[in-house]
Order: sequence, then C-alpha cells, then structure tokens
Amino acid sequence: MVHTLNPASWVKNQLENNQNQQIGMQLNVPVFNGFRNNKKISASKIESDKVKLVFEQEKQQLDKQIVLEEQNKKNYLQLQNKLIEKLRYAKASLTTTQAKFKSGKVEAILYSTVKNQLLTAEYEVLKNNLQLQYVNLKINLLKNNIL
Repeated sequence: MVHTLNPASWVKNQLENNQNQQIGMQLNVPVFNGFRNNKKISASKIESDKVKLVFEQEKQQLDKQIVLEEQNKKNYLQLQNKLIEKLRYAKASLTTTQAKFKSGKVEAILYSTVKNQLLTAEYEVLKNNLQLQYVNLKINLLKNNIL
C-alpha cells in the first residue's frame, strides 16, 4: 500500500489496517510452588507428630491405669487373707459362745453380738471377692479389650 503525504489519510488508513492481535505466554515457576509444598509437608509432619504424641499420652495413661489396678488387686488379695482369718475367728467365737449360751453362762445379747460379727465377717469376705472379680475384669478389659 502506498502512503500519501497527507497525514490524516495515512492515519485513517493505518487505523483501518490495524488488527488487534495478542500473543501471551504464561510461565509457572516451580520454585515458588515448592515453598508452598514444603510448608504443607512441614504442617503435615507437625500434625502427624501431634497425633503420635496424643497416642503416646493415652498409652501411658492406660499403662498407669493398669499398674494402679494391679496394685488394687494385690491390696484386695492381702485384705482377702485377713478377712478370711477374721471369718475363721468369728466362726470359732460363735461356736464357743453358742455352747456357753446353751449352758446358760452367756446372755442373749452377747450371743447376738457374736452372731452379728460372724455375719459381718462373711459379708466382708463376699464384698472383697466381688471387688477382686471387678478388678480382674477391669484389668482384662484394659489389657486385652475383652471382658
């Protein structure tokens, strides 16, 4: 196309001939994305460590509870021996007091008291047996998750 010297016509022709064209390019630089990924990885590791810490704390708490229940079991077993001995004495005392009551050497109030002592001793032995069974079930549940 030949341009005339008239600037107005040249500008007009130029405007008519112009076409809007655009070329674009997008560039993703992985260096910046890597920082975000490293941050996410670090956050995930911290979260994982938190979960592990909570797990360990719960395990330690469970271990403490098992140790405590084992100690309770030992205490109940020691108490059981003492209660059985107390029951033996109560039975012997009742036998003696019963013989004296039949012969008229002991009043009914004393006989009743000795009989109540025997009943109390039997009750304490039964109660301690139940406590032992309960502790055994609790230990089994804590250790094996089985009743």
